[in-house]
Amino acid sequence: MGLIRFLTPVIIVAALILSPASDAATAKKAVPTKAKAKSAPKKNDKANTKVKHGSKAHDRKKESRHTKTSAKGKKAQLKSERAEARAAVSAHDLALAPEAQFQQAMSYTRTGKRKKPDWAHAIPLLEKSATTYPLAQYRLADYYLGNWGKGHRVNPELGYEYLAKASNAGYLQAQVEYARYLEKKGEHQSALKLWREAADQGHVDAMLRFVELNDVKKHPNADPVMAYAYIQIAGQQIMAKRAALTVKTEREQKAEEAFQVYVDKMASALNDEQKIAANSFVAEWQARPTEITQHVDKLPKK
Repeated sequence: MGLIRFLTPVIIVAALILSPASDAATAKKAVPTKAKAKSAPKKNDKANTKVKHGSKAHDRKKESRHTKTSAKGKKAQLKSERAEARAAVSAHDLALAPEAQFQQAMSYTRTGKRKKPDWAHAIPLLEKSATTYPLAQYRLADYYLGNWGKGHRVNPELGYEYLAKASNAGYLQAQVEYARYLEKKGEHQSALKLWREAADQGHVDAMLRFVELNDVKKHPNADPVMAYAYIQIAGQQIMAKRAALTVKTEREQKAEEAFQVYVDKMASALNDEQKIAANSFVAEWQARPTEITQHVDKLPKK
């Protein structure tokens, strides 16, 4: 208070210098008011501040609740609009031809930046297409067997059911995968039949597997003549691909020699009549891919 009393005359003199004479009285009255404000208790100020802060916090919460409610309402409305749009699009898509349905369904499964697969729209279209289109059957098998990553329903039983349909329709890749499944189940003869069908379409791995399953030492009902025939055909296919290589590594050379030793060993187990029958089959053989396999091969690769 002593400091304030000392400074007060200085403040008054400054006010008198800077202001007109008529404002001097006002300046004199203002000083004691400021002094009183400094010396007033702070309890009321704190209480008022808390009330103000509390009121602001309440307003903010109220505004936040209103914003969230409004956002939920907009989200629900948007969801409803999308559902209506999808229903309309689905009605259009379901009227398409099976192959067009398949292509449209696949467009819903593609992913990209900020884009997730639309399974809810894709699967009904695939199922509709799969009634007659083997490629849709194969892709549905992929879906239900869990081969499309996360975010969709897995149903192995239904998956193999669709795979069997695609295989029976003659689609090469489905035949290969379903033959592996049948082998795991222990259905040797059914698997062998499929391996033979896939081999006749020109699938080299299927030929080699067919040969393995016709090993007389392992399978009493094996056909050594056909095994010898298909090992020769597989060898021809492999060598045709390797013919483009200008330089062969030592490892590749040894692999070819080992393969020829295996072929000769199979031949030594046959009599002359069996060899003639096998060689005659090889001479007349040519790959016969099915219509659906040829169709899929012509589709653009994405």
